[in-house]
Amino acid sequence: MTAGTKEKTFDEHIEDYLNNIIKLPDFFALLPDETKREYELYIGDIIKKDKGIDEKAIEILTDKKYSEDILYSAFYCLCIYYRRYKEYRKYSELLTKYRSLFYEHPTFDYLESMFEQEFGDIRKAIDLSLSAIGKVNDNAGILHSHAIILAEAFEDNKLDIRTNPQELDNAIIAVKKAIRLTNNYPKFYCTLGRLQAIKGDFENAKKSIYQAIDMEKPERLDYSLVIADYQRHITRIEFIRNFKSLDEYKERLEKDLTDIKEKTEKRFSDINETINGYMTRNLEFLGFFTALISFTIGSIQIAASNYENAARLIITLCGGLLLALGGFGIILNGRKGISRTLLVITLGIIMLVLAILFPTVLQMFGLTEF
Repeated sequence: MTAGTKEKTFDEHIEDYLNNIIKLPDFFALLPDETKREYELYIGDIIKKDKGIDEKAIEILTDKKYSEDILYSAFYCLCIYYRRYKEYRKYSELLTKYRSLFYEHPTFDYLESMFEQEFGDIRKAIDLSLSAIGKVNDNAGILHSHAIILAEAFEDNKLDIRTNPQELDNAIIAVKKAIRLTNNYPKFYCTLGRLQAIKGDFENAKKSIYQAIDMEKPERLDYSLVIADYQRHITRIEFIRNFKSLDEYKERLEKDLTDIKEKTEKRFSDINETINGYMTRNLEFLGFFTALISFTIGSIQIAASNYENAARLIITLCGGLLLALGGFGIILNGRKGISRTLLVITLGIIMLVLAILFPTVLQMFGLTEF
């Protein structure tokens, strides 16, 4: 370059290529290092302006006279082209065919992760994007790619936030770093908003997406489509927030119903216990008065007979009555009031023993028959 000659910008290099001043291999040779964000942006820009670039890139890729950097640029260009126009079969075949040749390039995992994201294994896509970040950690596009892969995985329920909270946090960290590196790219803010919504931070999620809307340039040919996509994400956030509120209300209602059920069951249990207590006491009273009536009638019938025999029979009847009441108490109450029941049974046994020993007792006290 001669003194005083101004170095051309990349937009000018693109114009030179479109005007056939330079050929595609020459354009690829002018690209910055593949790890730079501008590398992908320039290739993406030329793809948008030259719809037939895929055939030219294939010609370069199959011609071994070019350096590996130019060959890889052609490969990279085709990957972006196939992804942009959703030709995933060709994308897959390209990766398979040239993996052994280019797999050591730091951005190869990035290209493969984008294919897996769209048409493959989401877990593999996440792992490949992490590998790409490990090799190139200051490329906003690669950082954003990792974040958006996880955003879509969570939104499509391919990952559960309850079992993968750390991956969500890492995705937010990645997209925030991408924004720090390139803060003029609206889509980064939209992705941040989507991740914030997944985390449950709905207010900041909407703010991030509205910021993306404000940053978009109305002169874009696809401006209305892009804005509609952003609005779709805002609508989705509102839906998720309302659904979550409804779900939380449902949980509270279920908890309240469970508490009411437990209190009602306890109340019924207390009422049943009280009723059973009343029934038991009534049966005890009924048994007692039945035995008392039997005892009274028996005593009257015995009273006219021999005094000693009458007394022994009355004592025996009384002891039997006490034993019967004790047994009846055990049947009705179980272990409840066991001390009282044992006292009644003990008194019954004493009365029966007294009846057996009654003649001896009479002799001890010098009593004779009447």
